[in-house]
Amino acid sequence: MGLIQQYHKIITTFAGFSFVGIIATLVSMVLVLVCNEVLGWNSIVSYLFAYGISIILSYLLNALCVWRSELSLMVMVRYFAVYITSMLIGAFLLWLFELIFLDVNETILSYFVLPFTMLWNYLFVNKLLSK
Repeated sequence: MGLIQQYHKIITTFAGFSFVGIIATLVSMVLVLVCNEVLGWNSIVSYLFAYGISIILSYLLNALCVWRSELSLMVMVRYFAVYITSMLIGAFLLWLFELIFLDVNETILSYFVLPFTMLWNYLFVNKLLSK
């Protein structure tokens, strides 16, 4: 495969990965809303439920639509591990950013974490799902 084809594949998979991330995030947001406001669930339970469902959806869409790989329970468990690790890295970075950038809004700082966690997720998901 030539260099241009390799870059095209990386850009295509990253774009697909990003699109799946947007879909999974929207599903998670709707699930939290429904669980909290309609079903009256505890907010922590709602968050964990929505997070789990969105990771499963993300795995399925990425495996089937982006990387076109076969589904595997073991790969899905590893996928969960990548996202849990990413969440911990994001929390650490947010804590670090809050120490460094004292006058910056916390919500803005939480957005600064996204490129790091997204790159982490993409690199490891690519390893898991690439043929």
